[in-house]
Amino acid sequence: MNKIKILPSIVTTHECDYMGRAEEALDLGMKEVAFFPTTIERAERGKIYEMLEGKITFPHVHLRHDMDALELDYLINAFKTKLFNIHPIYATEFLRFGAKYTKQMYVENYGILTEDFLDILSKFDGLCLDTSHFEDEWYGQSRADNRVLADNIDKIKIGCCHIGPVIWDISLGVNRKYRSAHRFSTLSEFDYLSKFIDLLPPIVSIEVENTISEQLQARDYVDKMISACENR
Repeated sequence: MNKIKILPSIVTTHECDYMGRAEEALDLGMKEVAFFPTTIERAERGKIYEMLEGKITFPHVHLRHDMDALELDYLINAFKTKLFNIHPIYATEFLRFGAKYTKQMYVENYGILTEDFLDILSKFDGLCLDTSHFEDEWYGQSRADNRVLADNIDKIKIGCCHIGPVIWDISLGVNRKYRSAHRFSTLSEFDYLSKFIDLLPPIVSIEVENTISEQLQARDYVDKMISACENR
């Protein structure tokens, strides 16, 4: 059995029916999902919490900049959250929460990374690796001056992870043909992950807008990929 647990997610991008995803998770009898409330304010988050509290847990939550320590305590106690991730731009705000919380926080490889990113990582518990960002920007198609993460990845603690598709996009021109995305059309858009199996931590969250049922197909697909790599 794989030691890596892959979680479907409720994401809250503007194109996603996140309330519908929450209802679907209940209908499917899901016991745990990751939660990405990155575009919704407190009142909207409250609707999700009210619907799911006591029924589903959130092992991993992507924090939003307007969350406070009380909300984190609520997530830890009501939804058994153990892993939080943040965007590096909000590192200063979340450092004010203190070590009680930062020891559960991981910084995502999001945006243009500079040498300062390594310093930011050192102030939290480690990295939340977004594999599609890593493939799209800093591994497969990175510029020589933008390899901070790629050149240091083997030295960094990876505490949690987002996975998503990398898709063909002809509009990018001749120098870039693929890009990360939050919706997949075919399971083969996850095939690039075979390069990163050794980097995956015990908890991996699928960050896509697709239905929970479709995410479960992706979970099974990636799980087989992991097993194949482990058995080589």
